[in-house]
Order: sequence, then C-alpha cells, then structure tokens
Amino acid sequence: MRLYLYMALLTLFTACGILGSDDDKEPLEPGPRNYEWAVDTLNSPPGGFIYDIWGSSPEDVWAVAGGGLNNLWHFNGKEWSVWDERVGSAFYSIHGFAQDDIWMGGNDGQLYHFDGQGWSQTYTFERTGLNNSRITDLQGTSTSNLYAIGTATPESGPFRVSFILHYNGRIWQELLTTDFGVQFQQLSTEELPTIRGEKYHQASSDTLLFYQYSNENLKEILSKTDNEVNSMSMNDIGNSLYYYIDNQILSFKNNDFQEILSFPNMELIIRLDGRHRKDLFLHTRDKIFHYNGENKILLLEDLPRNVFRSQLFSDEVFFVIRDYENGTNLVYHGTLTQEEE
Repeated sequence: MRLYLYMALLTLFTACGILGSDDDKEPLEPGPRNYEWAVDTLNSPPGGFIYDIWGSSPEDVWAVAGGGLNNLWHFNGKEWSVWDERVGSAFYSIHGFAQDDIWMGGNDGQLYHFDGQGWSQTYTFERTGLNNSRITDLQGTSTSNLYAIGTATPESGPFRVSFILHYNGRIWQELLTTDFGVQFQQLSTEELPTIRGEKYHQASSDTLLFYQYSNENLKEILSKTDNEVNSMSMNDIGNSLYYYIDNQILSFKNNDFQEILSFPNMELIIRLDGRHRKDLFLHTRDKIFHYNGENKILLLEDLPRNVFRSQLFSDEVFFVIRDYENGTNLVYHGTLTQEEE
C-alpha cells in the first residue's frame, strides 16, 4: 500500500550554537527542503519490525526485520518486494559497499553476504558458554575493513555480554568479548570504531555509554544514567561523527566533547540524520524537522512514532517508522522536486 503526501513548509525556528567540523574546509550550501513524500507499508507478520535499512542507490535499497514471515525486503526504485528466497529467521543489521557487496547480520551470530545474485551465510560467531548471540550493527570504511558488533547471553554471569568482530576482506576475526554486562547497540567507523551501549540495572537507573576501540582496547569516553539524560546517541553526518545528548549536538575531539549545535526550545531529539552540517534531519517523537544551517522547519508531523532508521541519498531519503499499533513498518520516502517551495 502506498500513500502519497505533499506537505508545504511550515514553521521557521532558529538554533543556538555554531557548527564546526571537518567539513568546514569546504563551503556548503544549505540543504534543500522541497520534498514530495510517499509512504509504503512493509508488513512482516506476526509483528516483525524493521531493524535496519541500507542501499547502494535509490533504486537498490534493502530493509531487514527481526522476525516474521517477510523479514527481507528490497526496493527497486518503484516498489518494495519481499526477497523471494528465505535466507534466515531474523536480521538486525545491514551494510554494504556496492550493489554486489552487501553484508547482513542476524540471530545466532550469523553473518550473510550478497554478491549481486544471492545471499549466503559466511560466518557464525560462536563461543563456549554463550547463547542467543545476535549481530546488532555493521559498519565499515571499505570491503576489507568491516566491523560488526553484537550481544550474547552467557550461561552464567552478567545478563548480557557484547563482542566486536572485524573482516579484513578474507576472514572474520573476533577482536574482543566483554564481561561487564553492557549491550552494544550502535557502531560508527567514520573515525575510530565507536560504539554506543547500554547497561541495564535491576535496582537502579540504566546507564548509557559511548566507547572507542583502538589497539585492542575498549575505552569508555562517556557514561550517563537515564536519570541524567533522556536521549543519548550518535550518527555519521557526512565525514564526521556527531553525538547528540538530549537536544545538544556534540563532536569528540582531543579526548573532549565540544558542543557544535543545540536546540534548547524544541521537543526532545530522538534521532539525528543528515548529509552534512547544513542539511540535518531532527527526529522527535512524532515529527521530522529539517535544519539548513540557519533555521529549522517542520517537514512531517503526526507520525505514528519516531523515525527508527534512515537511508539518505543526494536527492532522496528513506525514513523507517515502526507502527506498533498496527504491527507494521512504514517507510517515508522523500524525493526532492525540481523547484524549491
């Protein structure tokens, strides 16, 4: 089912702070905002929700679900379809480098590769004493420098352990496995391999953490309880890694966090996406805003929930929303029109 929308630009706002990052070296034009929107429904009964999305182009986009009958979808530029071959039971991450070089992570520690013709299982993370492993994120700078993170349940000890894997173009290797109960959830490889994790506590507030991996060591660079912050995450924007804590956007340079932008007078930012520092998408509980380096406007509102994952191209965007009430997934597909509104 596809519903077509077109929304006029709405309210103008201003932001506090001065952006500064690696892409300051080149002049940047404010990002355009004249999107035409289409909404597709991806249904994976019973209750299979999309965990990740990736594409080599707007005519080659994949979406993976963590369960259900239709857990692997492909968009060919015109319509979404379920992949015609059952590959595995659940998928949590996908990342690639070309139309014929795509990796996907699933449950039971399984990693799959697509060569342009079909998917094949190429590696399984297994360790004695660990069960229920899943690959939660995949990121890399090239086909010979790919990282994967995941979680597993030990037979004894902490509630969860986490692991880091690396692919050098030939083989997958285990870099480390933790023993301190943190679940690795998100990975960036734009700079040093950087991980967002969470530690759950039964008798106190949970802890959100950022780590950097270097020289076989995992270094904690920030830790906050969920009593201290409402939202804490990160995302790659252009060639830089941006961190966002509540409505404050930061960079991490020289072992220090520095504010580069803040939006103190708007509702909580739950997710941040963008092509560069003057072309940012700010996702709240049920809205999508756009910031062009000077002001922000409201693009979409009254969404069933916040955007969970995104895929951006030069003139098209794909935003995944889990519609929990109806047990389906919505993909908001925005295409830039010829003329600015």
